[in-house]
Amino acid sequence: RAEGEQVRLIFLNTGNLIPEEERPKIFRRFYRGQPDRESPDVPGTGLGLSIVEAALEAHNGSIRYEVVDGMNAFIMEFTEPIVD
Repeated sequence: RAEGEQVRLIFLNTGNLIPEEERPKIFRRFYRGQPDRESPDVPGTGLGLSIVEAALEAHNGSIRYEVVDGMNAFIMEFTEPIVD
């Protein structure tokens, strides 16, 4: 939704909540959560969120993680006006 000069996108994920002790690490390159690190059946390199964060920062935006209504929420904000 647009709020004045700011655009905010919120992506909700109904999967298991990210454990509190892991939350500060989720935007690090190559970081994978505890169960994923130990399972060869879960694909991924741990780059996804770090790439999203870098892309947003390159465009004067940001991303953060919160728990909203018992769900994982990834909140992306663009703080400069979007030009048509």
